[in-house]
Amino acid sequence: MPMPSTDNPPFGTLDKHPKRKGRLHNQEIQSWFDSEFWPLYPRRIAKENARSAADKVAKDPEIRKSIIEGLKVCLPLLLESEEQFRPHPATWLNGRRWEDEHIEPKPKRDKAREELHALRKAEAAQQRLL
Repeated sequence: MPMPSTDNPPFGTLDKHPKRKGRLHNQEIQSWFDSEFWPLYPRRIAKENARSAADKVAKDPEIRKSIIEGLKVCLPLLLESEEQFRPHPATWLNGRRWEDEHIEPKPKRDKAREELHALRKAEAAQQRLL
C-alpha cells in the first residue's frame, strides 16, 4: 500500500472555519484602516475585531470615504463622552454609525463663570437671611 502524500492533507483536516483566526484581510481595506480610520478613531481597543469589521463594511472606496467623513462629524461628540461610553471601533463600524443622525455637542460652559454665578447666588441667599 503506497504512503499518503504529505503535499495534500487528508480530507477533513483543513480548517473548517476559514473566518476564524488566521483570516487574511483585504490589503487595500487594511491599508485604509491603518492609515486613516485607526489613527482617527478615539478609542483604540480590540484592533483585530475592528479590522474584521472594516473588511465586512468598507469594501467600496466610496463607503470608506463616507466612514471617514461621518467619523469626523461625530468626533466631537465621541471625544466629549467618557472613554468607557465610547463604542468600540468594531461596534461603530458594524453598526454603520457613520450613517446616524449626528447631534451637535452642547457647548461647554465656562467653569469660572459658573463658579461666579454660584458665589453670587450664595451671597444673595445670605443677604436674605440677614
